[in-house]
Amino acid sequence: MLGASKRALLVSVILIVCATMGIVVALRSFGAIQIGYNVVPSTQAPTLNPNPIQVSLGDVVSGSTGSKDFGKVGTLSLPTGYAITFELDTSTVKDHFDSFTAYIHVYRDGSLVGSFSLSLTSPSYSVTLDPGSYDLHLKVSYTAKSVSFAVSGTATITLKYPE
Repeated sequence: MLGASKRALLVSVILIVCATMGIVVALRSFGAIQIGYNVVPSTQAPTLNPNPIQVSLGDVVSGSTGSKDFGKVGTLSLPTGYAITFELDTSTVKDHFDSFTAYIHVYRDGSLVGSFSLSLTSPSYSVTLDPGSYDLHLKVSYTAKSVSFAVSGTATITLKYPE
């Protein structure tokens, strides 16, 4: 059996719950505030300067392994925050290199804010950036295939944003 004080506490809790429910049930809606909105995409697209960015590995000896650090190669300007996708087109690169990796470092006001790589096996990467200007730094590491005659091509990295 419950003691008198426990019984009184239980009855008090039940009364409080019932009173609260009565207040909630007693409230009636008599009006509303409606807030309309229309979210539209930014009228300004991101920009890349220069566009296109052009660098060269120069002459790569057949079968050799090497790397080249190009440092700062361009500036990405974003009028609003975007998820930017960097995509390496591997269609020609895979025919001329056993391995090919582009390391991209993203700086804002001199501070590193993102770092990633694109390769034959992982050709795409998305990074979300706030509005502002970003310096892009590029380094490429590679192992060329052995060839019996000269071949050339262009490794293209495309930058995309959602429309």
